[in-house]
Amino acid sequence: MNKIRPVAEIMVTNPITVSPNDQLKVIYEIFQTENIHHLPVVVGDTLVGMISKSDLLFFLDGKIYQDKSLYANTIEKIRLNSFKAKDIMTKNLATMESTEPIRTAINLFTINKFHALPILENEKLVGIVTTLDLIFELDKEPVSLADYN
Repeated sequence: MNKIRPVAEIMVTNPITVSPNDQLKVIYEIFQTENIHHLPVVVGDTLVGMISKSDLLFFLDGKIYQDKSLYANTIEKIRLNSFKAKDIMTKNLATMESTEPIRTAINLFTINKFHALPILENEKLVGIVTTLDLIFELDKEPVSLADYN
């Protein structure tokens, strides 16, 4: 992988986003129907936070996929309908400009424990790059038998 290429070449453009006032029920449904694990939270096109699928599951105590009692089901529904994105989103995010090299994303992922970076141009959200995007990019490289010696 050419790590000096701009991150714009591998980022997901026009990512699905939510607003700070979206109910967690909406966010949960997006995670269920889309094949994504991170949702930028925006006001207009200005980034104000990020919610990961893990953030949501942690907030719901990890019980969303388990068999539950009627009581636990009711509590979960109350939480999904009562809380909003702004209540659980991560703020003060590390971000990158779309012209920065892929290597910078790799360094940020290596140093930190997050798996998604919002990509900005003039402080406006234009994309997102994840560790999975980097894996897909690496997978595109040709493999030869010499690689296994």
